[in-house]
Amino acid sequence: MRDFLKLPWRYFGANNIYGFWAMVSEKETSMEAELFCIEYVQMWFLNISMHHILVNVGAVAAKGEMGLIRGPKLEVLVPGHKGVPFDEALRIAERGRRVIASNARLGKVLVCSKEESSIMEVFNCWTGTMAAYVEPGSRFRGSPHVQKVASLDNMYYQICTDLETGERYLFPIYEQYLDARNLLLLSEYPDYSLLRDGKYRIVKPRAENSVDAVANFPSAGGFVYLADPNHGIPQGDEVNAPVLWEGQYPDPEKRYLRRASSRVGPVSCSNITWGHGWRRVIGLNVPPSVGFGVAAESPATVGAP
Repeated sequence: MRDFLKLPWRYFGANNIYGFWAMVSEKETSMEAELFCIEYVQMWFLNISMHHILVNVGAVAAKGEMGLIRGPKLEVLVPGHKGVPFDEALRIAERGRRVIASNARLGKVLVCSKEESSIMEVFNCWTGTMAAYVEPGSRFRGSPHVQKVASLDNMYYQICTDLETGERYLFPIYEQYLDARNLLLLSEYPDYSLLRDGKYRIVKPRAENSVDAVANFPSAGGFVYLADPNHGIPQGDEVNAPVLWEGQYPDPEKRYLRRASSRVGPVSCSNITWGHGWRRVIGLNVPPSVGFGVAAESPATVGAP
């Protein structure tokens, strides 16, 4: 507690500081009071440090998809063995006006197809699908990872810290999703931008309808599930693993899920397999600081005339 007494409390303003100490005094133990102080101060400085970002949000969103290179094919921007963190992957895409392939698009590749062999070097790779989910069976409202951020339109955001870098990823939780259970929220690039301020990475959808929901998101990783038809995210109950037969998988809609307790971050995609086992691994547990490959949409096959 002594360290908090050294903070420049005058910057909080009279109303804030009186309210703060009133709430501290309600705590029954010194440990509860100290934990409350940590959370309160972190969120206050979060609000202040990100205030100036809102000035430019409109301009960033207004850029939309102007000049982006898009198409039905895929091209390797970064091979898996030279993998980069997601933040760098997105910067590479932004500089080249490229669109990182979505999880659904890459899922169509991983069926022992000819296209898969042409981009095999990209795996394991990041996708442009950004997702957020909380603890199994829990609502977003009331989760310790979801808080209202005054300086960001007074909206609720789920906040997740990458323990390797200290970067904090924030994903907006709109009102209609706050009380849903076992729900995964996502946005597909370029329908969102990633606003950067120091250690903060704020996912900013271009519109509220740029966020979609996948219901019945499984509570356990390490199993195979059917993928939702729109985004290729595992959902529902566990199913039998697909079996490799004569070079093809008869169940292209099945996905192997890896998840954490709760998380905000990009979806990763792998083509791991052994023996006659599964592939098409959907990673919803990998820290954004991990180095993965990057594939982008392309108007034509690379090298074609």
